[in-house]
Amino acid sequence: CALPIYSAPALAPANPQERTEGRPRLPAGIWRYWLVGACVAGIEFAVVFWGTDWLRERGHLGDAAAVVSIAVIGAGMTLGRAVASRMLTRTSPRAVLIAATLIAFGALLCTYVLSFPAALLLAYFVAGFGMGPQWPVGIARTLQAAPHASDLAASRYSLAASIAEL
Repeated sequence: CALPIYSAPALAPANPQERTEGRPRLPAGIWRYWLVGACVAGIEFAVVFWGTDWLRERGHLGDAAAVVSIAVIGAGMTLGRAVASRMLTRTSPRAVLIAATLIAFGALLCTYVLSFPAALLLAYFVAGFGMGPQWPVGIARTLQAAPHASDLAASRYSLAASIAEL
């Protein structure tokens, strides 16, 4: 769901004079970023919740080991965000988001065919690495598209995540 949206050019900021009943108005195209926020948060939560079961069933780890081991996703996300922050000084947010999406997608595909615990954990780490930059860079692009209503744009983006987590 995110790749076609990331491939589209960035939205131009909305006219700050556009208001509805005295309140700032979000540009119509901002809802594509809202959709991405929902997808990204939904995938992150699904992978963490589902990943524990997958490690037990496919990787043959015990309950406690599977729960603790799934933390590799968080470690990958942390490293992914650190690397992305450096990459953003040299390349466009769009390129970073596309690369991150492809990395996460490829790593998650690997989890379907792997059954060796160490290989599964490596795939989850790489998936986390790819998922990590998507939220912060995605919300930054949302805020750039609505500079006159950044608080409203941020709250809508967070709302998307909350809905997806249900």
